[in-house]
Amino acid sequence: MLQWRKWCLDPQYSVGAEGESARLSYGQVSFPVTALSITDDELMTWRGTQNLINLYANAPRSFERIAPADLQVRRIGHFGFFREQFSQSLWPRITGIFDAMPQLTSLPVAAVAKTTA
Repeated sequence: MLQWRKWCLDPQYSVGAEGESARLSYGQVSFPVTALSITDDELMTWRGTQNLINLYANAPRSFERIAPADLQVRRIGHFGFFREQFSQSLWPRITGIFDAMPQLTSLPVAAVAKTTA
């Protein structure tokens, strides 16, 4: 929890709080990265989503912006994606994204150990 707090208090999020090694770690990612951005997310703004996904400078990146009106609901919010009410509308989007990804190979243990999260 303290690490997340440290990240959130830094204008450059985790890379600012953790330093150049974090930036380099994000830059080493080469698998596809997709960000889902919820328009009424009170914690992760559109700008914040763009800043985060842009850390993956060497990865194919894509965005999907989702508004409550797209699903005919009043609110989704930051944690709403995980609510049962979205199991038929939002959850399949994620499985579709994973299904569309090329088969990923396993990372060597040393690569995983270098992550900051």
